[in-house]
Amino acid sequence: MRLEELKRGMLVAGVSPDGAVTLKNVESDGDGAVEVIFKNATGDIGERLLFRSDEANLKVVREDGGWRFDGDGARFRLAAEARRSGRLTSSIPGWRYTPRSWIPTRTRSPQSTRGC
Repeated sequence: MRLEELKRGMLVAGVSPDGAVTLKNVESDGDGAVEVIFKNATGDIGERLLFRSDEANLKVVREDGGWRFDGDGARFRLAAEARRSGRLTSSIPGWRYTPRSWIPTRTRSPQSTRGC
């Protein structure tokens, strides 16, 4: 891997002897050097100056592309429906809401509640 290919958010092995690290900042220091600020698996922050001689040791474990849309669609729909019906955001259970719950009680007739 070349030094120019290093980007913020990548999970890279070979930067630290502790294992793979997440790059927090990558700054060029001339033609043959890059200064990286990284975070290891335990959460410790580190800083290192990488040279062309270090390129052979660098390996991308994961390239973080930002937001991902590869989650389970069925679980997303379930969570979206629970939030829409108020089960996740309200202290009143979602089953208490009906399509006609906006009608005041005194104006309801037995015919208006049968479809619920």
